[in-house]
Amino acid sequence: MKRFNRILPLIAASLVMNGAFAVLTEQEPNDDSSQAQVITPAGFPWTDSGTFAFDFAGDNDWFKIPLQAGQNIRVTTNVTGCGTDTVVAIINPAADTVLAFNDDFSGLSSQVSYNVTADGDYYIAVTGYHGGGQNVVSYYTGVHTNAGCYGFQIELRSAPPQMNLLDGATRWQMSEAAISSAANRTGAGGGLGTYDDGQDHLFQYWHWYRTSASTREHAMSTLTGGNNPAQNEANLTYTEPDGVTFDTNWVLHEMGIDSFSFAPRSYMMVTVTATNTTVDPMTLDLFSYLDYDMNASVGGDSAELVTPTWTRITDISFGGHHASSPPSHWQIGAFATVRNVLTDAFVSNLSDSGSPFGPGDYTGAYQHTMGLGGGLLGAGASASVSYIVSMNMGVPGDVDANGCVDDTDLATVLSLFGLTSFDFGYDENADFNRDGIIDDTDLAIALQFFGFGC
Repeated sequence: MKRFNRILPLIAASLVMNGAFAVLTEQEPNDDSSQAQVITPAGFPWTDSGTFAFDFAGDNDWFKIPLQAGQNIRVTTNVTGCGTDTVVAIINPAADTVLAFNDDFSGLSSQVSYNVTADGDYYIAVTGYHGGGQNVVSYYTGVHTNAGCYGFQIELRSAPPQMNLLDGATRWQMSEAAISSAANRTGAGGGLGTYDDGQDHLFQYWHWYRTSASTREHAMSTLTGGNNPAQNEANLTYTEPDGVTFDTNWVLHEMGIDSFSFAPRSYMMVTVTATNTTVDPMTLDLFSYLDYDMNASVGGDSAELVTPTWTRITDISFGGHHASSPPSHWQIGAFATVRNVLTDAFVSNLSDSGSPFGPGDYTGAYQHTMGLGGGLLGAGASASVSYIVSMNMGVPGDVDANGCVDDTDLATVLSLFGLTSFDFGYDENADFNRDGIIDDTDLAIALQFFGFGC
């Protein structure tokens, strides 16, 4: 196939810097899963690389690779000097589900990572950018206008904790750099990612913090542990140099279909537990920051702080930013005013302003202030706060949509218990998972979230 030797040294140098030590050669045709080029790893851990190409506009490249549970596969493209724009996906052995994908990891280059949960022959697909729908397998056999080279690298290693969560048709995905880069501590890159239910609504969600000894806010960045107990759940632990450890639990749930938009209803719930690891008491300020771009568009969002714990964000769809307890401060503003408060070099509190907002490019944050006692051997006091980012729904269990799951909601579920969508008096707002019956599952949800937002 055609090679682009004039830029080969540039790409090869970049890949070598990332640990590559061998050279892969692409074999055409490899345009779909039936033609996928087989790549056989030479051991574990393993890294290999090469310089590949879209031979013509619309060319797609597929590869098949045997993987084992507990491994992590990371695929990186480098388009420097090539004039191409790649999109890369990891696809399941049945070739019918995109497990992870990425468009622009660095410039127009791509990087995708996936923790393997079952042995099998998986697919890597590389295509040229041609709009949205990158979470669908057919995108990677679609027509695009890219022609030219790209550097290609595969790495196999033990699976690190990662943020590539999937429930039903809904995905929450953040790159390794977005959840663990040291540059995030004083930078703005923490939590860049996707919240995709057919459209990507998320630009960024992350947590900043400040201790009583701090001279500015810092982003959680020192990832020291974690795991993925399920496809829709991640546990990430951050041991920060300020004498505080954060244990974070992330759970993504899809909750049926919205009867108005016919889009999936879903929420991401993040519980942050902060522990003082010093002997001295400290005051900790925890910030939950959200940049929502509803319906994959920038500039059309409106927002309102409906209650102290609930910000409602609307475009064509609607979503929410919820806190389990009233914050000390809050702020809403156009990008990047709120994030600038968290990333500048000064101690700053949120301004309790900005509602109502829009239409515009929405961002918002909550600030919770908590006192944490000290203790010997890192056994200081702990405190927890939970946050929910929701899409096409509010807080689970909140029948009357007032932002607080309380006695009224529980009583409503009990009074309607057993009713189906065919019965008089049925209320879909009490059928939290929208399965057509108000039953034990809905009652369990109301009990699980009882007190949230109150």
